[in-house]
Amino acid sequence: MSELEGVSVNQLINVAIAEKLAQMRTAKWFADRIASANPKTGAQLIRDLTRGGGEKPRKGKVIVRTPKKSRRQTATA
Repeated sequence: MSELEGVSVNQLINVAIAEKLAQMRTAKWFADRIASANPKTGAQLIRDLTRGGGEKPRKGKVIVRTPKKSRRQTATA
């Protein structure tokens, strides 16, 4: 497998361990967040988000869309 990836066996093992640790930490973070969550507040947030605005734009109000900035920045030296 390491030959297929073009890396040494040690590097392949280190990356696999790092990925597993990241997965375990993420799972723990979600479990902690779920345990400390307030169900009433969460339900209210979901209701508010799904309700939508419902108001029409007011006269004279215009949403101006600006072009997104490129993520790729060139370094000037």
